[in-house]
Amino acid sequence: MAILEKGDNHQPREYRGTIILISSVHWHITWQRHQEIATGLANRGYKVEFIEPLPKRWPKASEFRRVMGRLLGQSREAGLVVQKIPPGVTVMSPPLLPDTGRIAQSINQRYFVPEILKSLLEVCVNRPIITINYLPTMASLTLQQGIRPDLAIYDCVIDWKNDPYAQGAEVVENRLVGSVDMVFADSPFLFERMSSIHPIVKQVLPAVNLEIFNKSIFSKISSNQTVPICGYFGGIGASLDVELLREISHHYRLRLIGPLRISLKGFSNNIEYCGAVSHDQIPQLLQGVDVLLLPYRDAPHMRAVIPAKTFECLATGIPTVTSGLNSLDQYADLLYICHSQNEFLKAIEKALSEEPSLKEKRIQCAEGNSWSQRIDEIEGYIHQMIH
Repeated sequence: MAILEKGDNHQPREYRGTIILISSVHWHITWQRHQEIATGLANRGYKVEFIEPLPKRWPKASEFRRVMGRLLGQSREAGLVVQKIPPGVTVMSPPLLPDTGRIAQSINQRYFVPEILKSLLEVCVNRPIITINYLPTMASLTLQQGIRPDLAIYDCVIDWKNDPYAQGAEVVENRLVGSVDMVFADSPFLFERMSSIHPIVKQVLPAVNLEIFNKSIFSKISSNQTVPICGYFGGIGASLDVELLREISHHYRLRLIGPLRISLKGFSNNIEYCGAVSHDQIPQLLQGVDVLLLPYRDAPHMRAVIPAKTFECLATGIPTVTSGLNSLDQYADLLYICHSQNEFLKAIEKALSEEPSLKEKRIQCAEGNSWSQRIDEIEGYIHQMIH
């Protein structure tokens, strides 16, 4: 039976419709578009059922805590940090076997998926019913089809073929694309790819919550430390250029904010590791940071990545140095885009003495890419398809 975790002040009310969001990330983890879209649509009057990831592969030993939290129906234990659940959102943690191999898939289809579907259909009383699916697996596809939504959307934010965290998963992306009415894609790479296989594709970029990343917070920052601080926030894992981060730590003070999935062996003793924190704590931890870092590896799956925090970085006004991200080329006038370790280190030095006017230009760009505006776009696409 699925375990439900409801948002604050969850009272009976009239809803404009029901959103079933089949997520590829847990709620209680680094804050991403999945939570922002769920929150934004709930704020607009929709009832949102946020389905935590249906397992796509067998877990590794290092993931024991997450798996046990999931098996016990304790979403917060399955995640890494407690994130607030807003009114109108219910987080569902359904039991399911990893959706790979005939035996596991057969058990899921016969026993687990019908139970999840039964729980969902009981709450789908407000039409229209809209599914937003992130997971191209047989279990998620079967669940989506069983709901019989008025509108089915695939939000494509991962290059599943090359994603290192999807190795061992049985992906049925083409089948999922063929089953939906509309596709969202975030990066230019994914937008182009999806446009070649579906007739209705909308580019939905990441955005920023300006209530949290408010320019008034960062206007008060004055850096006067002897050794500049470089900062990174987000998941610290396989996609980052760890060697580059290690080198930076020996030239500058380095502040890392987020869940750690790599070893810090060989890093400078001056490193400041803040750990995983809730989304609204990040701006406070960026106080005093001189340069933000987006140091990603040059890897096949990174062609499809446009970081969820792109406009959050711009909203701070703090100079941001990037690598391994072709998706950010269109913002080359606001970011320092690099292609080698040596170039990256020189860009940090350059950023420390940049023109002050660039700060306001970054903030203006972020203000034109708020989550409020992005939810307007999403609602507009929904209305076009349903009405």
